[in-house]
Amino acid sequence: MTQAVDTSLQIGEIGEIFNISMSSASNAVAEILDKDVEISTINVEMQLCKNTDFKQFEPSIFSEYEFTNGLKGKSLLVFTKQSIKDIVSILLQKNFFNEEFILEEINESAAREVLDQMMAACYSALANFAGNEISASTQRLIESVDTDSVKFACFDESSNLVVIKFKLEIAEVTKSEFLLILNESQAKELLINFNTRIPNNTNEVIENEVLPQNELFDENIQVDDEFGIRPARLPVFEDTQVHSHSEQEANLKMVMSVQLDIKVEIGDTSKQIQEILQLKPGSVLRLNNQAGSQVSIFANGQLIAGGDVVIVDDYYSVRVADIINNSDIIKIL
Repeated sequence: MTQAVDTSLQIGEIGEIFNISMSSASNAVAEILDKDVEISTINVEMQLCKNTDFKQFEPSIFSEYEFTNGLKGKSLLVFTKQSIKDIVSILLQKNFFNEEFILEEINESAAREVLDQMMAACYSALANFAGNEISASTQRLIESVDTDSVKFACFDESSNLVVIKFKLEIAEVTKSEFLLILNESQAKELLINFNTRIPNNTNEVIENEVLPQNELFDENIQVDDEFGIRPARLPVFEDTQVHSHSEQEANLKMVMSVQLDIKVEIGDTSKQIQEILQLKPGSVLRLNNQAGSQVSIFANGQLIAGGDVVIVDDYYSVRVADIINNSDIIKIL
């Protein structure tokens, strides 16, 4: 009998990785929609493709992606039609009221713009983890009542899927959920890049053994339950479960190695679209900050410090004047 490999830590790491990556995605969507946006991981589940359904998200709109760098194959985003309608309404500043929302050319273009920016930011953050470029191109954005045809166009019926559920909140507009679906090999490839413990032989047969609920699927594992689903909830920090010192160090090392974008803002303003279209070389934009005011320093889109602009070796730089404490930085990032 082959010894089972405990991969529960890996499941938690998948959730943590995408939680941080979707934080970058939140900032990208917030910038496009000019609204406060929060995207966070709810849970990760391992499911057999043939048993995966999207009833909770019907009527559904799917966004299909083909990886072009870093990973192979396709991934799938699943939204409710209402969520896409809300996103398009904000971007186009159009209230559909009782008008039926149709995914025609203009609405589809608006939806794709937001989703493409969101996933580009997500994959860029993932690339910081992996140490190599990860990118994907949009194949299609479709509304479909035949969810199986969409699912099987992306994944083999007998394959094992990593289904990541996210919470989406757009301030004062919508609270909903959406799914990101990867195949098992893509998830394992991510974990390999992050130096986590991956089984060397995914074809090992495990017989007559009760598997941990959080274990990654093996192609030869027979699922006995009715739906073929093994849920893997994200770790709760208040849990009394004790992890080894080496595991804690590995998690801490992984988190501390994440690269975040640092941006400096000297000021801001707002303009009507008509005024923006009238801009030309020589136009002057007056910002809200007075001359001599401190600039704002953002990490991953979150304000962490203030400082003064200086010149170092002919490069603009910032001397930090005020900064929040480390515990607050960890909380907001």
